[in-house]
Amino acid sequence: MKDTVVLYPCPGRGHLVAMVELANHLLNQNPSFSITIIVTSTPPFQVSISDVAELRTNSSITFHHVPPITLTKTYSFPAHLPNLFYDLAESSNPNLHEALTNISKTSIVKALVIDFFNTTIHKNTTSSLKDLVDFHIDVPGLPPVPSSAMPIGLMDRTTELYDCFIKTSTYLAKCDGVIVNSFEFLEKKALDAIRKGDCTLAGEKPPPVYCIGPVLENAKDDEHDYIIKWLDSQPSQSVLFLCFGSMGVFSSKQLSEMAVALETSNIRFLWVALWVAESEKDGLVSASELEQRVAELFQSEKGKEVRERVMVMRDEAAVAIKDGGSSDIALKKLIESLERVGRF
Repeated sequence: MKDTVVLYPCPGRGHLVAMVELANHLLNQNPSFSITIIVTSTPPFQVSISDVAELRTNSSITFHHVPPITLTKTYSFPAHLPNLFYDLAESSNPNLHEALTNISKTSIVKALVIDFFNTTIHKNTTSSLKDLVDFHIDVPGLPPVPSSAMPIGLMDRTTELYDCFIKTSTYLAKCDGVIVNSFEFLEKKALDAIRKGDCTLAGEKPPPVYCIGPVLENAKDDEHDYIIKWLDSQPSQSVLFLCFGSMGVFSSKQLSEMAVALETSNIRFLWVALWVAESEKDGLVSASELEQRVAELFQSEKGKEVRERVMVMRDEAAVAIKDGGSSDIALKKLIESLERVGRF
């Protein structure tokens, strides 16, 4: 039977794309592997057969589709997104077990790579964050994080979702490794904190961390070519890029404020936006404040320092993925760890 690495992405096309790119990286290092990607397609994260067909770039990649899940709860989007993710994951466990059982009949499963988000805050306080005013969370390797900036699902430690986060954090420390789509130079402080054991319970040895990024989709289509040509025709460092990911949903009012700020700033911009009608909510940032921040980024000394640091990170990212770079070395170590599975 052939050695297989099973990848299990979070719901949504963006996570699936990232897993396909990870599969390509693994196969480039070890073509003898086969990769099986388990695909879930449940509203609102439908993935069509044609979407999957477009993503397949290597004959050694197989997509294993599992039945969609029917959820009985109603979720407000994006406020209850963490709840939705965890409920989907829990409800999908029987399908995942069945998929792994079937895959094991024809392949030797070397590893299961799970894609999820994780936050650990439980040991920092005994109170719920919603009850703390002006409280900052000490996250090892990061600047203090305001409690108000945390996801809604972590605000109340008495909820089932909070308990799920804690269990996820606990199990993460017990895994055989953590794969990160980033690079050492960018994440040095956070990586040092993890490797020293600052992010695990006392007495627990932290798992190895493999920073193999940046792993990016190699998009090739007419729209991509048009955008690149337009960017290349602009003066150096003159374009503001705004992209909040597939989950970056704003109210119509907030999007309008952003549009006004961009238009009046007289700064060239490239904006990827999801226009989703929803009820207005607190935390609206005005067009004038946004315009002020854009001007600060492009016209102030502080903004210049930020842009110079971005250029440094761009160059370091390119170095990381070259032969002998930190991400290249990490990827080779990851492959070696997968190859050792099953040896005695």
